[in-house]
Amino acid sequence: MPAKTRNVLIACSDYYGPFYKDGENTGAFFLELLHPYLVFRDACFNVDIVTESGKIQFDDHSVAGPAIDKGSKGEEFLSYDDHIASGPELSKAEKYVLENKDDMFWRIVQNSKTADEVNPDKYDIFFVAGGHATLFDFPKATNLQKLGTSIYENGGVVAAVCHGPTLLPFMKRQTSDGSVSIVCGKDVTAFDRVAEDKSKLMEALKKYNLEVLDDMLNDAGANFIKSPNPFGDFVIADGRLVTGSNPASATSTAKTALRVL
Repeated sequence: MPAKTRNVLIACSDYYGPFYKDGENTGAFFLELLHPYLVFRDACFNVDIVTESGKIQFDDHSVAGPAIDKGSKGEEFLSYDDHIASGPELSKAEKYVLENKDDMFWRIVQNSKTADEVNPDKYDIFFVAGGHATLFDFPKATNLQKLGTSIYENGGVVAAVCHGPTLLPFMKRQTSDGSVSIVCGKDVTAFDRVAEDKSKLMEALKKYNLEVLDDMLNDAGANFIKSPNPFGDFVIADGRLVTGSNPASATSTAKTALRVL
């Protein structure tokens, strides 16, 4: 009998628009899709990508890759100067994928699905990538919310990294006490207030009336756990819910989701 095909659905934002004070736009965060894709691909999972509308554009900073300061131990992901929140420096392999539009990664991106066309019964893992864009569209992405909830209620693993956990408070299951978020009573992490402040992005969050994830997740009943290093690799697993704190945690979040499954 042939082995069962295993499937992963990577969800991301379809927002692409103003956010950074240098005039660049936020969108889906490139490495937070690429790194999990590579983990799942290497584990022989089929990977699909979904957004609320089926559209994807990448965060300008996440594909620009300006120089970063790697001198401080634990600050390997990124640092910020006084003027601009810079994206991560891409490795040669990452730049190759970014520039090689014939790579299978881009075929999957170009064939991204709309949330209302996806059958949740097909998927074992629902992985939510981040980018500040999620703060704009995830609270209103009702089809994406229902899709992730269905996969979770079917016994699947839900994982989210960086700003991906923005979706989690809106993924609600029915209980005897009514509708509650899947994060209620769960240990979670995400890109927190300290990281936003060090990234010099609090002003932008206030400008666009966007909530920090510490508050959003705590308000949904979660137990928010801060990363010891705002930009270091940090992952929390609580049952079938896995969360990572920042882009540097994307690979570990995906690997942890596989272990939990």
